[in-house]
Amino acid sequence: MPYKDPLKNAGCKKRWALANKEKMDEKNRLYKLNNPEKVKESKAKWRQKNKEKQYELTSKWRENNRARYNFLHAKRRAIKMNATPKWLNDADYKLISEFYEMAKELEKVFPWKQHVDHIIPLQNDDVCGLHVPNNLQILSVWQNQVKNNIYSEPQ
Repeated sequence: MPYKDPLKNAGCKKRWALANKEKMDEKNRLYKLNNPEKVKESKAKWRQKNKEKQYELTSKWRENNRARYNFLHAKRRAIKMNATPKWLNDADYKLISEFYEMAKELEKVFPWKQHVDHIIPLQNDDVCGLHVPNNLQILSVWQNQVKNNIYSEPQ
């Protein structure tokens, strides 16, 4: 039996996988669907072994996706405070996300930070608003800090 170089075989498999990306993606998708516990366990082991790399990847993602991170962070806070109604749909969440993206875009134009503010504050002694698209506005950091969770009725 002739000797088979394992590295040569590995290269062949890699070339096949690269040439058949759609087939590999489907195979991987099905594996993840059929083996969620194995996938979860495998990812947990990798994160445990590669804590520095995981931290670096998370930090890089947060840096490159600041608007998305801010949206998710605000959404988490709002849910925690029970300020997000159950009737919100995907379109509403998309609109909320666009507020955070627009705030980031405005920071490229203006020399100051922009905040996504709740017109009716989520926490106030007199009235509490909801984390919904029509309760959001973009303010400069200074304007938002001056407002300080105070609600004044429109004139």
